[in-house]
Amino acid sequence: MEGLRKLIGNALKYAMPDTRVHLALGENAHQLMFTIKNVSACDIDYTVEDLLERLKRADQSRHTEGSGLRLAIAKSIVVLHGGQLHIELASYYFK
Repeated sequence: MEGLRKLIGNALKYAMPDTRVHLALGENAHQLMFTIKNVSACDIDYTVEDLLERLKRADQSRHTEGSGLRLAIAKSIVVLHGGQLHIELASYYFK
């Protein structure tokens, strides 16, 4: 639960000001799906692979706290529980 709170906090923290962060919970016959979508406050000039790399921050110019590991750790936890973590990047849109 703490990891989920941190992911939502991260989406809020790095969202473009005066935009919304969308959260959705759904299910199909075999799985639950939790979706977070936001508009990034900075240019998205990196790949999904960069975001999931364990020791690399997506935005190297940021001088804020944090290790940049949250998505890599989240993916590891989800996979250990038999799930999948999927990220899509489209222009400034992060989902």
